[in-house]
Amino acid sequence: MASIERTAYPRLKRSYTEKELERVYKPSSEEVRFVYELTRGPKSLLSAMILLKTSQRLGYFPKLEEVPTQIVDYIHDRMKLPPEVVPGYDKPRTRYQHQTAIRKFRGIQSYGKEAQRIALEAVQKAAQVMDHPADLINVAIAELIRQNYELPAF
Repeated sequence: MASIERTAYPRLKRSYTEKELERVYKPSSEEVRFVYELTRGPKSLLSAMILLKTSQRLGYFPKLEEVPTQIVDYIHDRMKLPPEVVPGYDKPRTRYQHQTAIRKFRGIQSYGKEAQRIALEAVQKAAQVMDHPADLINVAIAELIRQNYELPAF
């Protein structure tokens, strides 16, 4: 198996410039409206916005504890939340509901059997002209993104 570093699989960086944070993670007014309608309470609000913004960048939903503090703090400040508010879900079902709503909002489909079929077909076709595992993984990633599918866990 190819290492994640050798593929185009999107990952969060360890640090960001203020300009990068502004360009990638600044919530739009439409996104703020969506998240306020979706959630109840500041903790849920922060968590949902983090999932929305990171999934836009990554193509999948990261674990909240894996999101760099710099991104969490940036979104926290933009949402004007009290300092004691931290991200997290008390119930896994709430996170699942948020992810489902975010997929619908973004117009993407969850990774499942159909996405597996699409990725497999893309890899089989590409394998006729390439053989490096990282290249084949990159082909699958590109095809899933092109067809508006969430990426699977690496």
